[in-house]
Amino acid sequence: MMFENTKIAFSNKKSSELLKSKFIYKILSSVTMARLGTSIIKFAIKIRLPVKGIIKTTLFDHFCAGENHEESLTTVNKLGDNKVFSVLDYSVEAGSKEESFEKFLHKKIQTIDFSKANKHMPFVVFKPSCFGRSSLFLKLSRGDNLLGNEKLEWEKVKERFEMVITHAINSKIKIMVDAEESWTQKIIDSLMESLMKKHNQKEVWVFTTLQMYRKDRLNYLKKLIKKSKRENFKIGIKLVRGAYLEAENLRAKKLNYSSPICSNKHKTDDNYNAAVSLILQNIENILLFAGTHNERSISNIIHWMMKNKISKDHPNIWFAQLYGMGDHITFNLAKEKFHAVKYIPFGPLKEVLPYLIRRAEENSSVDSNSKRELELINKEIKRRSIQSR
Repeated sequence: MMFENTKIAFSNKKSSELLKSKFIYKILSSVTMARLGTSIIKFAIKIRLPVKGIIKTTLFDHFCAGENHEESLTTVNKLGDNKVFSVLDYSVEAGSKEESFEKFLHKKIQTIDFSKANKHMPFVVFKPSCFGRSSLFLKLSRGDNLLGNEKLEWEKVKERFEMVITHAINSKIKIMVDAEESWTQKIIDSLMESLMKKHNQKEVWVFTTLQMYRKDRLNYLKKLIKKSKRENFKIGIKLVRGAYLEAENLRAKKLNYSSPICSNKHKTDDNYNAAVSLILQNIENILLFAGTHNERSISNIIHWMMKNKISKDHPNIWFAQLYGMGDHITFNLAKEKFHAVKYIPFGPLKEVLPYLIRRAEENSSVDSNSKRELELINKEIKRRSIQSR
């Protein structure tokens, strides 16, 4: 199988880096060790122990490209040399004040300017909640009326969306907007539909994100496709499984309503693959950015492309994995001349820490890919050891 070639998968890693990755994934592949590790990190930070250096040389260096654009450039260029594209994501938590939203807007404009100067960075991404209060998205998603000052606040949120999207398009950069929790997503869906209709008339510039662990997303996708055909615009879809599983189920239980999330991983996989199939049937009018580490889902897309004589570098089909994960997928896809992308977080260590802790916790879950990562790392270490004899 394509994804078994560890020589290609880890061609950009020195043996010392591979051993560090092994150490990290050995911890993450154990639920007990990972939980203990993240608990210690949280406690150490709370009582202000000097642990920044340890975190920086382990989790941060593994899952992030740097603390700023300049530090990230080495990683971007290194990936580019291997025909892998990059999406830089300023991975800080959403704020709650106008000052933080304006700061994030400025940072996103900087990232667009940084990306347009490098042929290896054709996309940028942002989270809606970094441009406006989550409580505002919630109120609008529920259909509640806004107060006078809230109406002005919402207009400002829409202005930020339009400003960053217009700047991206003028810079010839495609822009993806992340999904949020289900209770704030309805108004985001509506806003993204209007933005895609406005900007995707002839070419896809703007992407919405569908989290396929939600039971309703397949039907939503069907309606979106029908709407795009009826109103004559193209669709950009970043397709992922989902990022807020625990929060979604916890809120549903707390407020006593049926969880919007699929009851198990198998159903989520079926949902994801059904969405892929629907998108591929309409690929001339949809640009698919498949964010997944699931080898079967990717193999399904490749099989469909071969069956339908679709070129490997078709401009409407892209595959993406997170930086620090899934190298066996990314680099082997790139070697075979598919559009392969690394989704690369960056930002000041202190501000990126919540992302790193979340990444560690997700990788230590029972159904994570950590054991697969560790298996492939060990395979490559063994291959290099035999080769050097």
